[in-house]
Amino acid sequence: MSRLSISNETTVVAYDDGNNLFAGRLWWGPKYSGHPRVRVLDGGWDLWLAEHRPMNMVNMDPLAVRFEAHRDDASIPDSA
Repeated sequence: MSRLSISNETTVVAYDDGNNLFAGRLWWGPKYSGHPRVRVLDGGWDLWLAEHRPMNMVNMDPLAVRFEAHRDDASIPDSA
């Protein structure tokens, strides 16, 4: 996460160009690692672009941020 310039304070938005199947999988990884601000983009990237919504792509120095993972068992649904 740190190598991607993602810290514990960064909002991570997962999206794909389909039905959010892959976005959902991406959401689960950081969520399970204890990241408190992970979201899935409702409607996907194509809808976002079609609605002319704002984009902000920031390149940060990966050495300037730190992500500290901690397993979040509460994020896993009960299997019972």
